[in-house]
Amino acid sequence: MFQYHPERIIIDKAVAAEPLTEQICGRFPEVPTQLVENFAWHQDETGTDPLRNPLTQGKKTLHLKYFKGTSIKACPGFSNDLVCCNYFTLDLIENCPFECTY
Repeated sequence: MFQYHPERIIIDKAVAAEPLTEQICGRFPEVPTQLVENFAWHQDETGTDPLRNPLTQGKKTLHLKYFKGTSIKACPGFSNDLVCCNYFTLDLIENCPFECTY
């Protein structure tokens, strides 16, 4: 099983006091944390911007924040031309810790 271990944790101030944030940080007590407000990757000077360096340092940063968007969506196989399974998906995370290339 893949064990993800971040090298740094960025915490948005809006979620700093959330129990889940405290639980996650408690699992990685040795990992440095950075408290931010409205963090923008394009302003990050540490070299961990996943858009600038997607297959190395960007995968080693865990960003804890509120999910902006719709968490529950219709199955991605849905279209007006196809019969769908009528299932819904639940998106809890953004991006992926794996370093896939195609």
